Amino acid sequence: MRDTKIPIQTRHSSAGIMLSAVLALLIAAASVMGFVVWSTSNIDNRALAQQTEVAAKVLSARRDSLLKEQQSIAMRDDTLLHTRFDFDPVWVEQQLGTCMFAFFGHDGSILLGPDNKRLYTMAGGQGVPADRRTAIPPAVASMVGKLRGEIATGGLTPYNTGQSDTPLQLSDIAIIDGQPTLVSVIPIVSDTRTIPQQLGTELIFVSLVSLNISQPNSWTMNGTLFENASFTGIDGHDPDKSAFPLINAAGRLQGFFEWTPERPGAHLLVQTAPVLAGGFSIAAVLVFYLLYRLRRSTNELDAQRLIAMHQANFDRLTGLPNRTKFDTESRGCTDASRRRRGTGSAHDARSRSVQAGQ
Repeated sequence: MRDTKIPIQTRHSSAGIMLSAVLALLIAAASVMGFVVWSTSNIDNRALAQQTEVAAKVLSARRDSLLKEQQSIAMRDDTLLHTRFDFDPVWVEQQLGTCMFAFFGHDGSILLGPDNKRLYTMAGGQGVPADRRTAIPPAVASMVGKLRGEIATGGLTPYNTGQSDTPLQLSDIAIIDGQPTLVSVIPIVSDTRTIPQQLGTELIFVSLVSLNISQPNSWTMNGTLFENASFTGIDGHDPDKSAFPLINAAGRLQGFFEWTPERPGAHLLVQTAPVLAGGFSIAAVLVFYLLYRLRRSTNELDAQRLIAMHQANFDRLTGLPNRTKFDTESRGCTDASRRRRGTGSAHDARSRSVQAGQ
C-alpha cells in the first residue's frame, strides 16, 4: 500500500512562506500609504504657508499704498490753500471725497481742523452733511491725538527742514463700525515748503479703507487664489477656515482674513487613492496566485518523492518489499541491536565497578 501523505514539516514550511508573503505585502501597502499620506499632508502645509505669506504681503502692500495715496493729496500746496486758507467745499468734495473713493478705493475720508472738529466727511464716495455726522471713532481719535502729540514734540521738523521727503504719518488697523479697517492719518503740508503754518495748527487728513468682501467668494492675491475669502471681526471667525490674524500696532487682535485653504495634497490623494488601491489589489491577487502555484508545486514534488521512494522499496508487480527494502530494514535492525548491546555492556560495566567498590 502506498503512503503518499505530505510530510507535516513540508506543510508547515508552505504555510510559513504564505504567511511571510502576506505580512510582507501588508507591510509594503501600509508603508506606501503612510508615505503618500505624509507627502500629501506636507504638500497641503506648504500650500497653506504660501497662501498665508501671500496674504501677509498683500495686506502690507495695501497699507503701504494707502500711505502713498494719502500723501498724493495731503502733500500739495493747492490742498493746503483750498482747505485751510481759503476753504473751497466743492474742491474738497472733489479731491478728498470723489477722487479718493473712485480712484483709490478709499471708503471714508475725514478732514479735521486745528481743534480736531470735522471740516469734511466722506463715506462711500458721498459727502456727509454736518447734521448727519457721527462721532469720530475712538480708534481714529486716538491716532489723531498721537499724531498731534508727535507734531508738538518736533515730529514735522525733519520734513519742514528738508531732511525727510515725507511728513509724519501714522497708520494702523482698527475696528470701525464692526469691520477691520486700515486707518491712516497725516497732516496737510506744503509740498514746496513755502507756505508756513504755526506748529500745532495743522489740518489732519484721515483715510479709511475697510477690509471687507461683501460676500465670501474666490479672491485672487498676486496670482494666488483664495476660495471663500472674507474679512471678519474677532467674533465672526470660522474655525473651519484658515485665517491670517489682523494685529494693530498695540499688538491687539482686530480681526481675521480667512479663506478655505487650498489642499492640493488632499486632492492628489483622492485622485491617486483608487489607483493605489487597484494596484495593491492586483499585486495581492498575483502574490496569492503565485503562492498557490508554489504550494501546489511543492505538494506535487512531495507526492512524486513519496512515489519514487515506494517504487524503490517495493516490487511493482506484487507490491511486496524488495531486496532494497530488506537491506534497509536489516541494517536498521542491526544498528538498533548494536546500540542496545552497547548500552547494556556499558551498564554491566558500571554495575561491576560499583560492586567492586563496595
